[in-house]
Parts: sequence; C-alpha cells; structure tokens
Amino acid sequence: MPTETLGAIFEAAVSGQLQTANGQNHAIIIGQWMDETATKVAVLLEHLYRVQDLEILLLEHLYRVQDLEIRASSREDMELCWYHLKKPAPQLVTFRIFLDDETTEYELPSEYLGAASALQSLSLRNVVMVWDLPNLHNLSTLSLQFNANDISVSSIVEMLQQSPMLENLTIGSPYLANDEFPDSTVALCHLRRVDLKICNIRAFESLLSVLDLPMDVHCTLLLHPDAFYNQRQQYTLPLPRHLTSASVCRKLECYFAFGRVKVEASVSPNAESHSTSRVSIRMGPVPHIDDDESKWLSHSFKGGNMFLHDLAGIDHLADIVSTRSFFADTLLLDLSFDQCLDNSIPAGKLTGLFRQMETVRTVSISLGDGASLPLSGDLMSQVVNLPSLRDLRIQMSLRNENLDMLERYLQFRMLSSLPPIQRLCIVGGETLSAEERRKVVVLAPASAVVFGD
Repeated sequence: MPTETLGAIFEAAVSGQLQTANGQNHAIIIGQWMDETATKVAVLLEHLYRVQDLEILLLEHLYRVQDLEIRASSREDMELCWYHLKKPAPQLVTFRIFLDDETTEYELPSEYLGAASALQSLSLRNVVMVWDLPNLHNLSTLSLQFNANDISVSSIVEMLQQSPMLENLTIGSPYLANDEFPDSTVALCHLRRVDLKICNIRAFESLLSVLDLPMDVHCTLLLHPDAFYNQRQQYTLPLPRHLTSASVCRKLECYFAFGRVKVEASVSPNAESHSTSRVSIRMGPVPHIDDDESKWLSHSFKGGNMFLHDLAGIDHLADIVSTRSFFADTLLLDLSFDQCLDNSIPAGKLTGLFRQMETVRTVSISLGDGASLPLSGDLMSQVVNLPSLRDLRIQMSLRNENLDMLERYLQFRMLSSLPPIQRLCIVGGETLSAEERRKVVVLAPASAVVFGD
C-alpha cells in the first residue's frame, strides 16, 4: 500500500473495538473485524481482509501517527495489539489507551512507542505504567482512571512530578490506596482544571495536600454516594491546599435534584486577591469520570430513595459550609431545587446551611413546580432572617399557597428590626393580577419590586 495514501483519519476495529489514529496526508477509513471479512476502504486502496494486514499497516506507519486511540475488551486483545506497538512514535501527540475489562489491569511496557517524545496528552483506563518515564515531561493533559485496588497516591505523585506542564488533570479511582510517600510538594503552575472522582476521601486529601496549584484553578470533585452517605465518621472535604481559613467565598451556587447535589463555589485565596478558584462539588451517582455534566444529571439513580439522598445531601452540604470558614464571607447564594419533593422536609432542615450566611447580600431561589410547600416555607423563613440581605430573586410556582407564604414572610421582614430588602424580583410575576402585585409591593415598601426576570 503506498505510503502517500495514509490518511488524516485511520479507523480500525480489532476484536470489535475501535481504534483511531491520525496521520498527516490523505484520508483513509478502514473497518476490519476479527470475526468478519467485511471492510470499508477509501477509494483506490486495496481491501484488507485479515487483522494481520491491519497490524502490518499500523506498524509500518506508526512513526507518522499523531493521534492514537486503542480500546480493548480484555487483556488478550490488548496483548495482540500491543505486540506491534513497541516501535518509536516520534510524532505522537495524543495517546489514549482503554482496557474496558474492569476486573483486571494491563501494565504498559516501559519501551512503549519509543518514549513518544512529542506526547502532550495521555489518557489511561485500567492501564498502569512505569510512573517516572521521561516522556511525561511535556504533557499538558493527563487522565488516569483505575478500577483495581493496587494504585496508590505515591504512584500518582511520582507521575505528576514528571509532568510540570500539566494544564488538565483527571483522576478517577474508587480504591485509591493512601500509602506513605516522602514529604514533598508537586508544583503544577500551569494547571487550569483538575477533576477528581472520589471514594477514598483520605487518599484524595493526601494527594491534594502535596499539590501546589494556581490560584485560579477549576477543581471538580465527583463524590460517589459511598464517599459521604454511608460514612460513619464525618470527613473534611478535600480541597486545593491554597484555599485556607483566610480565603473568601464570593458566590455559592447549590443545586438539588434526583438524588444529586451540585455545588459551585467561587473562592478567592484571600480578601485582597483578584484571583478566583472555581470549586465544583457533585454528590450522587457518578457514571464515568469522563462523562459531562449533562450525562451526570440524567444518569439513572439506583441508590434507593432519592428523597432521603436529597436530605442527606443538604446535611452534607451544611457540614461542608460549617467546617470551611471561608463560606462565612459568602456574598451571593444561589439555591435551586428542581425535583418534585413529595415528602415533607423536617422543620429547620436548612438551618445548618444558613447558619454561617450572615454576610450574604444577594439570594436567588429557584423551586421546581412540584416543590412542596414545607420546602418553600423553610427556605423563606431562613432567607428573611439573613441580616445582610439586600437583593432577593425568587422563581417558583405562583399558586395561591405560595403567594400567601411569600406575603407572610415579607411581612415578617418588614416588621422586624432587620434592614429592608432593597430589591425584590419575582420571576414570572408579570402574570399576577394587579391586586396580587399590590399586596407584594405593600409588604416590601423599601424595595424596588420587579415582576419578571
């Protein structure tokens, strides 16, 4: 086969699993299956009927490949493919290798791809390697996903020490071992995003304790239910080491629905800093570390009573807020409840969440149409008692009982010694009658009342 026909896209299927590689010249698409002879080849190219032909083609042109992905369903398939990949790949920039068998791991030979000196992006799933290889030095993206229990914090630290140029880091390991390693600091000065799938909280505490991260890093923590819901002992949530008691949370957004709790916090390292770290916390089902947020939100819940998990999520969020002093300086609080909660929420359930919110000036509340009246009432009773509240935005069903509840708590605020609310926005309020709007305005005399978004 002429080398000039090697294409920009090279697709091959080995044992039913897709592989992708990018060359530099013209397009070629090849489909070859272990148990079939059907092939799909670009124009002017001969048909390939045997996997051996495919392996030879890959081996012959590997030195020109820039992007390579290998998927295997078993160790045997990986061995078959890997035998032909112990060749230099000096132009390889992106390498993804996935073993879908969650019961085992495959150890990457140290001589893989001739050290791949140009490598910038590496993704491993259930594949381990020699952790201190020199070809990791130029990595900007690293994704490590393991299901076995023989991966330790020290191994990951050793690998990160070889990767000072990292900008994106993803680590997912349900059984990450928290072993001993020398006291050290791993400086990742260029890191922009770090995503952690957490089950063993102590192991990730150890990992984050040695990572020296930029002030504006975006940290996403995906917490499996087992990480919090089934713990007998309360653990401190692992966060980047530069977020200390002197840090200030400018904005806190919380979302509750379908057995999930999502928290987004914008935290400045200190009151004078203009840098902000974005901390995203997701509690609930975690399908895969590389799934995006929309998939996480739509993932089917199989952990029992969703309502009980929502209540537990509120409790755990309150624990996080109460144990992290920087939440005491929160200025903006955004709460969303998008699930129909049919059960009555116990009185004062949200008290712990609001206990340290004395500095909050702006509150935004969004309630799904099916949100129960006890939830709405509990929220409003907490909000109207916030001493610094100046701006309140409410989005909820404007049925009569909710309006009566809103009017009751606005009257409470008006008659209290607390400062008046300066701006009140009722989303969808333009549909209210003139009489209903008049009642609201009377109960918020010092406010600029907006009926609409």
